[in-house]
Amino acid sequence: MSAPDPTDLTNRVRAAVAAVLRTDTGQLAADRSLRDLGINSMRAMRVAARLETGLGVPVRPWLLLEHDRIDTLVAALAAELSGDAAPAGPPDDTAPPGPPGPVPSALGPFAEADAAPPVDGAAAPSSVSPPAPARPLSHAEQTQWYLAWSQPHSTRYVFSGGVRLRGHLGVDALRAAFQNLVERHEPLRTSYRLDADGVPRAVPVAPWRFPLPVTDLSDSSDPDTEVEAAVRDERDTPFDLTTGRLLRARLLRTAADEHVLLLAAHHIAFDGWSLGLLFRALGTGYRAATGASAPAPAVTGPGYRDYVEFQQDTWRRDRRVRLDWWRDQLADARTVLDVPGDLPGDPGPDGPGALLRFTVEPGLAAGVRELCRTTGVTLFVALATAYATVLHHRTGQDDLLLGTPLTHRPRPAFHHLIGMFVNTVVLRARFGADTTFRDLLAQSRRRMLGALEHQDVPLNAVIESAGAVRDPDRNPLFQVMFDLHSFPPDELSLPGVEVRALDGGPVGLHRFETPGREAKFDLTLTVEDDGEALLAALEYRADRYSAAWARRLADDLTTLLARVVADPARPVRDLAASRTGDSVAHGPAWTVPSRTVHELVEAHARTRPDAVAVVDRGRRTTYAQLDRAAGELAGRLRAAGVGPETVVGVLAERSADLVVDLLAVLKAGGAYLLLEPRHPQRRWRTMLRDGDARLLLTRAHLAARLADDTDAAARDGTDRPEDVTGGASDGDRRLLRLAPDGPPARTGRTGPDNTAYLLFTSGSTGTPKGTAVSHRALVNAHLGWHRRYRLGPDTAVAQLAGPAFDVFSGELVRALCSGARLVIVPDEDVVDPARLHELLRAERVTTAEFVPSVLRPLLDLGASLPNMRLVALGVEPWTAADHHLLLRLLPPGTEVVNTYGVTEATVDSTIGALPTTGPELTGRAAAYRWPVGPPMPNTSVYVLDHRLRPVPVGQPGEVWIGGAGVAQGYRGRPGQTADRFRPDPYAPAPGSRMYRTGDRGRMLPDGQLVLLGRVDRQVKVRGIRVDPEEVEAVLGAAPGVRRAVVTVAADGPGAGLVAYLVREPGTSPDLRAVATHAARALPQAVCPVRYAVLDRPPLTPNGKIDFAALAGVPTRPVGRDRPVDRPTTATERQVAALCADLLGVDEVGTRVDFFELGGHSLLLARLVGLVRDRFAVELPVREVLLDPTVATIAALVDAGERAGTAPGHATTPTAAPTARRVRVRAVVGADSTLRVRRGGTDVRS
Repeated sequence: MSAPDPTDLTNRVRAAVAAVLRTDTGQLAADRSLRDLGINSMRAMRVAARLETGLGVPVRPWLLLEHDRIDTLVAALAAELSGDAAPAGPPDDTAPPGPPGPVPSALGPFAEADAAPPVDGAAAPSSVSPPAPARPLSHAEQTQWYLAWSQPHSTRYVFSGGVRLRGHLGVDALRAAFQNLVERHEPLRTSYRLDADGVPRAVPVAPWRFPLPVTDLSDSSDPDTEVEAAVRDERDTPFDLTTGRLLRARLLRTAADEHVLLLAAHHIAFDGWSLGLLFRALGTGYRAATGASAPAPAVTGPGYRDYVEFQQDTWRRDRRVRLDWWRDQLADARTVLDVPGDLPGDPGPDGPGALLRFTVEPGLAAGVRELCRTTGVTLFVALATAYATVLHHRTGQDDLLLGTPLTHRPRPAFHHLIGMFVNTVVLRARFGADTTFRDLLAQSRRRMLGALEHQDVPLNAVIESAGAVRDPDRNPLFQVMFDLHSFPPDELSLPGVEVRALDGGPVGLHRFETPGREAKFDLTLTVEDDGEALLAALEYRADRYSAAWARRLADDLTTLLARVVADPARPVRDLAASRTGDSVAHGPAWTVPSRTVHELVEAHARTRPDAVAVVDRGRRTTYAQLDRAAGELAGRLRAAGVGPETVVGVLAERSADLVVDLLAVLKAGGAYLLLEPRHPQRRWRTMLRDGDARLLLTRAHLAARLADDTDAAARDGTDRPEDVTGGASDGDRRLLRLAPDGPPARTGRTGPDNTAYLLFTSGSTGTPKGTAVSHRALVNAHLGWHRRYRLGPDTAVAQLAGPAFDVFSGELVRALCSGARLVIVPDEDVVDPARLHELLRAERVTTAEFVPSVLRPLLDLGASLPNMRLVALGVEPWTAADHHLLLRLLPPGTEVVNTYGVTEATVDSTIGALPTTGPELTGRAAAYRWPVGPPMPNTSVYVLDHRLRPVPVGQPGEVWIGGAGVAQGYRGRPGQTADRFRPDPYAPAPGSRMYRTGDRGRMLPDGQLVLLGRVDRQVKVRGIRVDPEEVEAVLGAAPGVRRAVVTVAADGPGAGLVAYLVREPGTSPDLRAVATHAARALPQAVCPVRYAVLDRPPLTPNGKIDFAALAGVPTRPVGRDRPVDRPTTATERQVAALCADLLGVDEVGTRVDFFELGGHSLLLARLVGLVRDRFAVELPVREVLLDPTVATIAALVDAGERAGTAPGHATTPTAAPTARRVRVRAVVGADSTLRVRRGGTDVRS
């Protein structure tokens, strides 16, 4: 194109801007700021549309946001039109330019409507001709259709609201206006049906006679209440998409000259922009019907089906470039934003909604607008950034995503159409340690402009291309929304009638739409700019957040806005709202006796010598016998050189003799280091060496295993143990000297501050690290347990934990320091629920601490535990569903407690009672995870930020533990000790220390702690704390393995670690050999359960491991392939054949997920139809979606045939199965086909 005339182009730009702003061109000086004049992104779209029409070439709307003055805009536009400047993308957009960009709908790509629709909104293509043929669905319609198909009774996407009409209203004229409306706008009378191939199609229907029922409430004693009921009724009445009637209205006459008009439409045919078009069309039609103006002429031109064709053409042509841009933008993004609330809530994506309306007053609103002017951003960017910052403070998350709806009307011809044009895009916010709010605004602006240029990509395709990990309990990519509107107050103009919102205020989308019964997302903030104040509405999940919580969030937002207006250069970390009540909790201060553990046991041996101390496979040992045997062995240990701070390894199976060994070491003045017999010899040697153990107390067969490993010991640089048992052998007990040339043992009496035991935990360096725990810390823990658990001579404590757990020592102390019975549960009984139940009943066990994974199989037996008085839970989450089942098996009065602790703070630090009756129990959702309680006595719990400052109550941070239970540190690791054990500035007494747990949590107002996961990669597998880097270090040393990446598989029976092995070039590791290598170095419980071999690990653009991509790599257990479950019944064989034909595969197993084989929702709909034709049974769609396998479908067919279900019946069950709660999700793939995936969530448009 030749260079345009500068004067002509300037005049065109001024004319277009003036027309949109409804002002005179003389007011538009060349150097005036377009933003100051009122150009936001919606108006930028309208200016671009006018220029595009006049010039006959595409004009990109983002140019008006990038160039803020008329003269600079004209220069940039001239450069593009003349070819002097390529129509490049916005700043930082590295993708090649695509076709003309779509039209934005708000300030940036993150709002649905912020300005009036075009003034000619009533004009639309005439639709009085015969109905058009069926057409494909647009991307937005596909999503809405799928949601309606899978949830036919849901009203989440019913758009409803109302207005008050005061004055003389012509009801017949208004009815005629509605009739004219549905004739002109085809989407309002479109039916959605499956064609013969099971593909949904949009079928326009002939205009129907539009009903406008009138209900007379003028004689009602309480018309306001009846109006409210009618509003709720409209909101809660679903639409049937097959009828083609997607708009309804009704009038309520509250007085002779007063009416309420209620409207409802389904979102498949209606978006926020459409409301302005509807109002304008109703006004035009009403005036024509009353004779106040001539009828609007019929207009020919593009309709919604032309938009669908345009969308499909654009998508096919430019799909890859735009998908690649989004993939880069969202690389390595955190797709979960869990905003902690103050209510338990349901973990699923659906829940009841509530609405809080609040106002940013005109003074502060003016300050925000001035901030926008000085920083060069739109109001949308400023408010979205502030919202993201508040969520950052609430969650502690440094990388978060917001969703926002965006009207996608990419051509001026589509601006006048009522219909569903909304797409949802994603705004990413990243926070650094020193990021200022001004920095964040600039970042958001760049991302906004890029998203604007690529906003025509369907959200579901973005989700797929970004590789978002699907979680059935949350929406993919984002769980919070932001939207900005600027809607004029007088859109509906009826002669002689005053139109107001239901609350009496001006009509705007903010005030018109009725709040939904269900929340679409966890949190949705909508703001409307009325020119003075900012009117905000916060929709929130009412089952997760209370009204008070929502009010605090709103206050936080307004507080933050005031602070950034005053100083936008402040670091974001300093902008957090401060409130009374920091996350600091101290347990009660109790006096701890200056005693050692063995002295407490000796006291019971003196006062109750004949009482049973230990029960082991029916063998009973009294306190006197225990004390005597331990005393004799202690003498031999002292003779061998054991004294204070001497570490003695103890390697033996769990038994009464092992208890004797441990007490003997303590009596001799030493500290025991427990080894697990099932661990590999290499791990024994590492722990003995790093723990500086002088002696090893073990058994003959275990000593032989150690002796047989001489070559490995030589490689490790350790000496061969010397047997110094001598003639004092006690059965097969052996005493081995490990360091014959070590320094002489200390002498003197052991005191409370001496080490009692050493326990090794997982380490990120690849080797475990030993935690030293003192007698004082153990005695303090005993004091807390003794009083909290009401332990005493009539108590029987189960000993369930293995020697590798700190809980093992905890169980020993709970029982023997309290004079109770310690009942040792053999290893084979721990894993056999029937035998475990028999033992607990036979020994009349009253107190037990369970790992939930051990307790759940016991609960599945359904057998009662009549003697239990206290059940403690720890290590793993315990849900409300589990809790209800447990309570049915316990006698009345049994207490259930939830515990939390770490080895470095002596077993337990918090204990919380769980409810057994009342609303605190019955009001919890099935997957609710309970708090772990307040601190134990002489224990402090803190939730701190990265600068070690307490965060406000309710906000997340890292959990630190202080008090008497804090361990001495890591043996031989001064650097790691200094890093994890710090001086405690919040302790009641000076000189105290606190330990950094690495756990994330938040404090409730009553001082209870709620755990939120880990700060680092450390996890717990089957109750064992594991650092994946330790396992990776072991696997990386296996032959043929260059490096390893370890992740955690899902919870459940198959839970465990998954190893991804990167092969050495030119080799392929033998997985059996790798597994054997791992088993020799790691506890069996933390050996990987599945493996995969890779040429190279997937990386994010930042060079980090792409764990989301790894999740999609097929893995397998070593040594076996998963067999195909072949059909066994006639029905299964027929259903499997139907599935195989649809999917184009040779064979379909009965338990294979239909979607995992490449199925999508359209194929599933066809399958349902084929099954109906074959068996004359109508499948309940919801149950098929919950478990789309041959086995389930065949079972439903058989059940339907037995019940005589006829087609058309039982299409939707009233409730989903409670045993398995699975969500489904709609996905638009790269081929623009609607897909469905099981295990995800509903995707909102």
